[in-house]
Amino acid sequence: NAEIWKKSFLEEQSRAAVLKFETMRPGEAGLTRRIELAMRSMTIPPFASSEGETRFDPDSGILIHEHRFPDLSEAEWIKYVQLRAGWTPKPANQKERKDAAARLHPSLCLRLAAEIARLDDEGIVRAVAVNGWADYTEKSTGQRKRAYCASLFATKEQIMGLNLSALDPLEAFAALKGISARSLELVPIAPIVRLDTDDARLVE
Repeated sequence: NAEIWKKSFLEEQSRAAVLKFETMRPGEAGLTRRIELAMRSMTIPPFASSEGETRFDPDSGILIHEHRFPDLSEAEWIKYVQLRAGWTPKPANQKERKDAAARLHPSLCLRLAAEIARLDDEGIVRAVAVNGWADYTEKSTGQRKRAYCASLFATKEQIMGLNLSALDPLEAFAALKGISARSLELVPIAPIVRLDTDDARLVE
């Protein structure tokens, strides 16, 4: 009802105001809050989650961001074909699905890394690591598991030198020695740099 909606709206408005205030704090605290706010508001494909966790090590200047990525094996791949009636969605063929899948996780890694590097307006970050993880169904057991599926580590200088609107994501990702399985199935990978986590669901 209207009262419940109003209460929920005011609570969210209050949380947003607190978060906005915290983004102006100097150093690590403000930076991680700015990243949290950016992850909520940045423009990414609707099938990609905004869920992520960020840690910063002030001694090394390395910022690590771990983000939920889509499980490509569960995605519905379509293409748009121009017919007399206009642009019409059609199922993508196997090659088209593979080509799109190979680009998706590298593109997300690059987009997140660029957004994070841009938010460091104090110059405290030396390098950024982005690790993508996903929940997936293991084919041999039918059990739900969680695993890393993409990883990128680059200096802030390297990231700021990227022109996302013009580069080829696969070539840029490879040049930065990013790791990602080019497959429609989720293949667990070992991240280049990772957070200490107690999440027992993550496949080593």
